[in-house]
Amino acid sequence: MSYRGDSPSAREKQLEKKLRHLSKNLEQAGKTIQELRRSLKISQNEKLKFQQSLKQSLGKSQKLDELLKELKSFSEHESRATDQHL
Repeated sequence: MSYRGDSPSAREKQLEKKLRHLSKNLEQAGKTIQELRRSLKISQNEKLKFQQSLKQSLGKSQKLDELLKELKSFSEHESRATDQHL
């Protein structure tokens, strides 16, 4: 058996340095994952708002189409009534 004494070997120092580096990387990866989750949640909320807005706009567009058809029908009816009186 060899006696190492109080000072760690070069290999131990290298492993400790690598462990600290990996710990920092792991911590940074955790932060990045949290940021990505927040961004995803924001993106999903904005997508939902957009879909709701699109649905409302589509409903309004359909209502306008119905009113336009009704107006054309009324206009044609009035035009025929005017032509018959002449």
